[in-house]
Amino acid sequence: MALILKDRVKETTTVTGTGTATLLGAAAGFQSFSTIGNGNTTYYCITGGGSEWEVGIGTYTTSGTTLARTIVLASSNSGSLVSFSAGTKDVFVTYPSDRSVNQDDVGSAPNQIPLNQYLGALAYLQQPYRKVQRQLATSLQTVFTITGGYALGYIDVYQNGVKLYSTDYTETNTSTITLSVGAVLNDEIEFVIWWV
Repeated sequence: MALILKDRVKETTTVTGTGTATLLGAAAGFQSFSTIGNGNTTYYCITGGGSEWEVGIGTYTTSGTTLARTIVLASSNSGSLVSFSAGTKDVFVTYPSDRSVNQDDVGSAPNQIPLNQYLGALAYLQQPYRKVQRQLATSLQTVFTITGGYALGYIDVYQNGVKLYSTDYTETNTSTITLSVGAVLNDEIEFVIWWV
């Protein structure tokens, strides 16, 4: 089944020893464990009188309304099942600290890059990317093919290092540029293609 977490789930139990906890109903203002669903697991905490406590993964069963203490994550018994003494105890859904993801005092999570570095990398990735293609013209050549194509409007055209105005050429389609005036033999035609 699935691991389910729900807010404000709290009941009482009179479990003793290390057995399965029979749940006795929701505490005032809280939901019952039935919101977890039959056969599903959840993180739980049981606290008894005095210093007895246990945090783990429990399996909820609607038949008998029980919570099996399936895996212990931490406890007052050195991380093992607690042999609870008699008396009423609280049992509730929790989020164990060793399963949580949180930020340290400088705002970064363990094994993750700090937020300011992430934002810097993201800004870098959002910078325009450019690809440059150069071709030597034949005498009076006007039509040039762009290898790999480009998006219309995202190209700059240079002739012998001088940027041409958009009126000096036509973007015929996404792979062809047509100069208004034919180039001279061996003119260097440079295409700067932009992606954002």
